[in-house]
Amino acid sequence: MKYLEYDLWMDTNSDEENTRLTALKKWEENAACYVGEYIQTKKYLSKAFIKTYEDNFGYRGCFLTDILLSSNSKNKSDTEWRNLPICKILLSDLIDIWQLTYYGLELLEYHPATGKKSSLALTNGYLSLEFSELLQIKEDKFSHELLFSNGSSLLIHFTKISAKKIHQP
Repeated sequence: MKYLEYDLWMDTNSDEENTRLTALKKWEENAACYVGEYIQTKKYLSKAFIKTYEDNFGYRGCFLTDILLSSNSKNKSDTEWRNLPICKILLSDLIDIWQLTYYGLELLEYHPATGKKSSLALTNGYLSLEFSELLQIKEDKFSHELLFSNGSSLLIHFTKISAKKIHQP
């Protein structure tokens, strides 16, 4: 994560007042920088996606329930995939299920919370999405990084994104 870092987020909840206040100040500065960059980025993404993304607070609090990779994906390892035509991520808020579809993937990379190499496995339980950063990295390439409650993150570089609700009560 470029702005909304896990360790900084943890420090905002520190019992040590000086650590907490310093972290809160830095968090506010980083959040302001991110908002500025996000405002520029969203100009290049579809209005339909941005409306859904913003109406659902960036899917904060949703659980990652599945990742669907296109059949001809080329994985470098259990934590990194490159040059995928399509990837779908399913997020659930326990009422609705959202499908985020990424097109023209350059990179899909999982960073485990432990700092050790670990494959992306959803069988150990659900990962709750705490924050995400949606940024432009090149003229026609974008980055979506998702930070989960356990400190793990998922980094996606893509050319196009869409979102749709696939289940509702």
